[in-house]
Amino acid sequence: MDMQEAAEKADALVYATFSAVRPPLNWTHDASDHGSCGGSDEYGDVTRRAVVMTKVSAERRGAPLGIIERYWKKTGLKITKVVPDSGHPEGP
Repeated sequence: MDMQEAAEKADALVYATFSAVRPPLNWTHDASDHGSCGGSDEYGDVTRRAVVMTKVSAERRGAPLGIIERYWKKTGLKITKVVPDSGHPEGP
């Protein structure tokens, strides 16, 4: 897989993830980047970020996160890290 294919796969994951959330959330792309791993031309990484634009109350914030977590597990994705920042929660 080359870097373009990796970027397209990451984008597809972001779109599919947000499509699984009901009621739908408004979101937008955030900064993305890519690079080589250890200076290698053979290995690299792609990072895609999304920002949820829908205001979600603190009381209800767990609901969309739970939907996303269940969707990722259902599709075979493995959650390897969770940042428990209540203002800016994120996962891989």
